[in-house]
Amino acid sequence: LLGLALARDSQRIAVLALVGGFVTPLLVSTGTNAQVALFSYLALLNAGLLWVAYAKNWRALPLAFIFSLVYFWSWYQTFYEPSALALTLGFAVIFFAEFAALPAIRALKTGSQYTEDVVLALLNTAWFVLALHLMLFEHERWLLTIDVVVLSMAYLALARLAPAPKSGQPLARVLYAGLALTLVTLAIPIRLAGAWITIGWAIEGAVLIWSGFSTNTRLLRMAGFVIYLLVALR
Repeated sequence: LLGLALARDSQRIAVLALVGGFVTPLLVSTGTNAQVALFSYLALLNAGLLWVAYAKNWRALPLAFIFSLVYFWSWYQTFYEPSALALTLGFAVIFFAEFAALPAIRALKTGSQYTEDVVLALLNTAWFVLALHLMLFEHERWLLTIDVVVLSMAYLALARLAPAPKSGQPLARVLYAGLALTLVTLAIPIRLAGAWITIGWAIEGAVLIWSGFSTNTRLLRMAGFVIYLLVALR
């Protein structure tokens, strides 16, 4: 069906193929733990849909995101055990990277994004960080901290590499800079405790305010003051 959709340049046929592809595992399910087969199938299906969406500039990818999350969390609630950590973490990274790719590519090309790209980037980050937290917080907190910081650095790189606008801040830069800032702020309480959380946030706020004045970036200054509000409340 995807081939027919490409041949006829029909997004409706592509959506039909998408729905059929995601319904298939449900129809052939035996109720047993088939993580490798299921997640490998979903990863390949998403890769094909991602390529079609990019090639044709179609905008139905969020539907694939919803189906993938339903399968992932359904399997997680039913079958996940700590012994499956490495494999589950690997598939989570693959799913996250697939759904982060298209919004990032569009941001790097134009400096702006569709509304659904913004929503997809936010929700994709949220579910991935939640999955990392559930799998790593109790026994692998250092790995969780490193993962969150690395993801923050990747978003910061995207914010810096997005094309400069003719005037004002482009949506892509604001989006990815905001995600990077949010993740760094989350990383502090993940690793630290007690008064060290307050100290870490205070240092981060000072750096942001200084950077905002140095680069004449209002967004950084505002973010720094918001973090100082958190410090005061804490």
